[in-house]
Parts: sequence; C-alpha cells; structure tokens
Amino acid sequence: MLEALRAHHAPRHTHVITPAAGADLLRDAIARDGWDVGPLTVHPEEDFFVPAFGLTKQDLADALDGSLPLYPPGWYFQQLLKLGAHEGIRGLGDEYLVWDADLLLVEPWPLFDADGTPAFALLQHKAHVPASNHDRWAAWIRDVLDVEPVTDPVGTFVPHHMWFHRVLLRRFKQRITRHGRKADAWPLCMIRSVGRHGTFSEYWSYASWLNTHAPQSLRYHAYGDYGSTTERFFEDGTGRFASAVRDHLGLDPHAALSPTWPELDAFIAHDYAAHDAPRPSSLAFERDDRHVKKGDDWTLLEEKRSRWRPR
Repeated sequence: MLEALRAHHAPRHTHVITPAAGADLLRDAIARDGWDVGPLTVHPEEDFFVPAFGLTKQDLADALDGSLPLYPPGWYFQQLLKLGAHEGIRGLGDEYLVWDADLLLVEPWPLFDADGTPAFALLQHKAHVPASNHDRWAAWIRDVLDVEPVTDPVGTFVPHHMWFHRVLLRRFKQRITRHGRKADAWPLCMIRSVGRHGTFSEYWSYASWLNTHAPQSLRYHAYGDYGSTTERFFEDGTGRFASAVRDHLGLDPHAALSPTWPELDAFIAHDYAAHDAPRPSSLAFERDDRHVKKGDDWTLLEEKRSRWRPR
C-alpha cells in the first residue's frame, strides 16, 4: 500500500501511526527489503495523544466506561488518530491526506480538483450498508455536531481515505467539546459519546461538518467515477487473493507473503486481463472474520462484485 501511494502520488512525507510492536517491525522491513516508500516516519500509537492531552490509548479505552460499543476500543481509537494527526505529528501541513492501511490504490484518481482544491473519491455504494449503523452514525452527526448528515444519491461518505484541514478540524473539534464536557479534551468527549450512540464515523461526520460550514472545501469524485470498480474482500494472507498471488510468484502455498507493489501490479494486470475483468481502482482488504460470516443481504456491493470474496 505504501509503495503504491508512492508510485502514484509521491507524497512529500508519509506518517504511519501503528502499535509500538508493529512500528519496529515496519521500520526493520523498510530498511531490510528496501521498500520504495519515500520519506516516512513511524509513530507508536499508544502514547500519541500524551504530549497534547496526557491521554494514553488505554485511557481512552477506559473512557468507554461500561457503555455498549458496537466495536472493540481500537476501532474507535483509530478514528481519533486520523482526526488528531496534528496533535502528535510536528510539521504536518495545513491539509493532509489520511489513507486507511487496508486500501490498496491500483488505478489512481486525481487528489485535487481542476482549481487545486483537495478531492477524494466515493468508494462505497449505499446498497446493503446496514441500516442500524447508518442510522446511528447519522444520529451522532445531528446530536453532536448539530448539522445534517451530507448524502450522495449513490455513494456513502465512508471512503477509507479523506483530506483534512487544520483550521476546519479545529472548529469541528470545538463543537465536539461544546457538546461534551467543556473541560475535557476533544478525544475524551468523542469517545464518551459512544455511551449514547454506540458508534461514530470520522469520515462521514467531518464531511457533514464541511458540507454545512465550508461547502467549498467538500470536493469528491462521484461513485461512478472510481467506486464502481473498487473491490472489498476478506484477506488475512490465507484467502483466495493471497493464494493466487503466491501461485503467480511461484511461491510455496504456505510461504510468507510480502509482495512489492510492482509484483502486485504485474499480478493484477495479468489476472484481470485473463478474466476479461476491468482493472479495479482499488482493492480493500478486510482482516475481521465477520466478513466471512456475512449474509447476502448485508454484504456490500464492492464485496459482491469481487471474485476474491470467500464463498
């Protein structure tokens, strides 16, 4: 994923926030294997908010305080990291692009509109998104932000990547603290909101805030432009996609798999052409086994279209 972003968009500097154990592994792998990732800094996540707020990852997990969240604490925490990147990364520009680590960019889309305004792509169709999740996210936006959730006729605003702006984020966070306990830092206020709503969506909430308070900054490509070819499927290194990559590379079926972007790019070009399939804009890998157990009525359209989906 890092190499693909480097190949397609050449970011000035990439920051990876990950658990401390993974941080050392990532640094070692980049140095050992010579990954072409450009300038890159790795940040352990456990103490990311300590300098700014004195809050550890465990502190924020504890703030769930017996509520009934829909997801494990880490799922909420990773959203706070995206919104709070400025709090722990010195020298981060006024505008920065967040990219989820499970999203592999294959056929790139423009990251800026014709006038130079940052833009993202809608990659998830509205069909089969669980209504309970959608309704809870929308209720959070209305209650906490006091704005109406932004909608699109086809896609959702959960694109697994998004541009954020420092000044607009500051106002967004100020609204969160006004809704919560004003003496508390915004990450604490946000995590405590789970007690009432069960969940929140960092991407949809920020897009909705922009739509109301800075609509000129909300630029995106329609779902039909790039989302209509993206695919999403379960893959933990033992799935159908990984098996096909191993076979293509001539590896043992049980060998560890860590392909470079050029190797994956060549595999995708060969495999999709052989199946007379359109080259995907992106591939999104899910490691949670709940994606293996999904019923057909709540399997996302991006999963339904993929032949890599477990059967």
